[in-house]
Amino acid sequence: MTSERDQAGRAGRGGIAVLGAKVFFVVSGFAQQTLLPRAIGLAGYGALALVSVPINILNSVVIASTVQGVSRTIASSHGHERAAFRSVFRVHLVITAIVAALFAALAPAIGAFERAPHIVLPLVLVALVVVAYGVY
Repeated sequence: MTSERDQAGRAGRGGIAVLGAKVFFVVSGFAQQTLLPRAIGLAGYGALALVSVPINILNSVVIASTVQGVSRTIASSHGHERAAFRSVFRVHLVITAIVAALFAALAPAIGAFERAPHIVLPLVLVALVVVAYGVY
């Protein structure tokens, strides 16, 4: 009975921690959207938005596929979690590096499509974020 209470307490604290993290992200996102235009100006904010949209789409796909792939592999590892994690980490690192390189290679085309050649270098640089999310 005590272990069930302990588990329920841990689950409750975990739920509160997740709720706190979500509130933090919502508040920080709201603050970012309201304060950044004032801090970097509307032109800088517009350029940031042109860079953020395509990379955020790609990052969402990388994060979702990584979480699903890792959790599925670890869940089916049957006591060999560390070896499974190392294996899946290597695979995801290679995949995200390839995806990031393709995004960086497409940066000139994205800049041309957006009619904003000045965002090509920032697009190439944020391709590194894809790798960071893959490692994360």
